[in-house]
Amino acid sequence: MTCSTEEVVKYAILPECRKAGKMRYCEVISQNYGRSHVGNVTVFVSHAWANAWGLIPMMLLHSFHPKRCAELPVFFFLDVFAVCQTQHSVTRGELSYQDSEEYKTANLEDLCNFDITLRNAVRTFGVMDSTGVGVSDRDLCQRAWCLFEFATTLTLGNVLSFRLAQIRQKKGQGKAILRRSAKDQPALLFGDVELVYAKPNKLKKHSSLVDVKNASCRVTSDLISVIYPRVQMLGGGDLKTGLQLVNDMVQKGLDLLEGILEWKDNEVSY
Repeated sequence: MTCSTEEVVKYAILPECRKAGKMRYCEVISQNYGRSHVGNVTVFVSHAWANAWGLIPMMLLHSFHPKRCAELPVFFFLDVFAVCQTQHSVTRGELSYQDSEEYKTANLEDLCNFDITLRNAVRTFGVMDSTGVGVSDRDLCQRAWCLFEFATTLTLGNVLSFRLAQIRQKKGQGKAILRRSAKDQPALLFGDVELVYAKPNKLKKHSSLVDVKNASCRVTSDLISVIYPRVQMLGGGDLKTGLQLVNDMVQKGLDLLEGILEWKDNEVSY
């Protein structure tokens, strides 16, 4: 539960995709568990690959539990599932690809469709580890992709919401496990961990640090080929204007954020 999302992609998603002969993990899910598990996006999930992977399913399960969510089913767009991942995706820096041109092309096409996906989603949901606030590769407010996603969401007039929390191991219990249920469906057991939400002001005080120009990006070529061209369009053809517009828009959005709440531990324990 505490391994990073990057590690999950490298050691689980990539091998499973290559083994199944599929480019995207959502295609593996559809093949193994049926097409009913894949549908049109409802919620776009924004997150940082350096944060704990377990935070994502736990927070989504809690925030969009059937008892709390009026409209069902909910389909999440999660990049590690929906985007064609390459060996380059999990290699820091600008090292050469180990995948074919077909995989590189598919990866770039998927990334270029992010703005379309954001338009089709009802909301963008930011998942953030409260222990990563202020850390460049873990703080969503300091990640170029996340800032682009936030600005696009606000430009479209869609809902932007956030949750800050951390995973805490319950004393005297073992590690969380992944198992298959009686119906051969994937199931995460949360009996030995709990989700602890942060205080509402934990994120707001960092909104003044938003700066898309100096934000970090795991694959720097994404900035040149995908993010900057779209930011430039937001600025009416001027990149500098677009960068400032993104900064102003996200800072204002963070100040007005819906859904930064403080919860009691027993309300978010599984």
